[in-house]
Amino acid sequence: YIQQAKGEEKKIFLYPRSLNNYVGRCTISPYLDGKAQIKIVFSPPSGGRKEKIHTFTVQTLSPEKGGTIVSDDGIIRITVSPGGINELIFPRVEKIAIDPHPDFLVPLSLAYQFEPLDVIFNSPAKITFRYPESTPEPYQLAIFYWDKGKNWHFLSSKNESEKKTITAQIPFFARFALMRDAIPPIIHPYSPRPGTCIQSGDIKFSVQVTDRGSGINYKKTTMLIDGEKVPAEYIPKKNLLLFDPPKPLEEGAHSLKIIASDLVGNTSKVEVRFKVESD
Repeated sequence: YIQQAKGEEKKIFLYPRSLNNYVGRCTISPYLDGKAQIKIVFSPPSGGRKEKIHTFTVQTLSPEKGGTIVSDDGIIRITVSPGGINELIFPRVEKIAIDPHPDFLVPLSLAYQFEPLDVIFNSPAKITFRYPESTPEPYQLAIFYWDKGKNWHFLSSKNESEKKTITAQIPFFARFALMRDAIPPIIHPYSPRPGTCIQSGDIKFSVQVTDRGSGINYKKTTMLIDGEKVPAEYIPKKNLLLFDPPKPLEEGAHSLKIIASDLVGNTSKVEVRFKVESD
């Protein structure tokens, strides 16, 4: 028998597949969301009558109404707008341990896998994670998703601190986790090297900036020469910050300063001192 929330109990006919293996089919009614239960009634070899009850959660997504899918613990939810999917579905949410997880990210919870995984939305859906009020440094939190290539990827996330939630836009169902990125970007000056003396006509500034967590926020990554900001170009595919001075620097001591931020706000600073000689 199956009974949905606010619904009537319906009988399911079972058919034997093999010894002690039976299968049955039933139709789930849309919009009767909430806890449902399947009751199995059987007679054991010893005689008499026994019952086994299995409970599960029914949540409806439809093309006409969209809907919201919430984990049983209320930590995560995904909201799909009307027209966001093409067919009626009853998604499932499964909690999965993050093992192993990247050593540069710290999970705040288990991962949550939304199924079926082949669902792609017609328009972005909203995913929301709740975090405890006592969570330190909440600005370091972000939502990541697990791809089929076995990697965690950052989702551009918004921290709604007054609600203690992190939100993001997603194009499909996947495995999601709320993680902390507490490691700032790594800055490695290529040219000029610290303490070097270079010819005035040979100066081209090149700095590698990398981040293994949320990624580099190139809009907040800057280069300063002698305290003045210069229009350096960031090349994402090469993780390089480049600047070719329009005119030679004067002879003498100079400084190069790099300030790099990642997408959750961690910041690194590196300063290089060098000298310029005339040709």
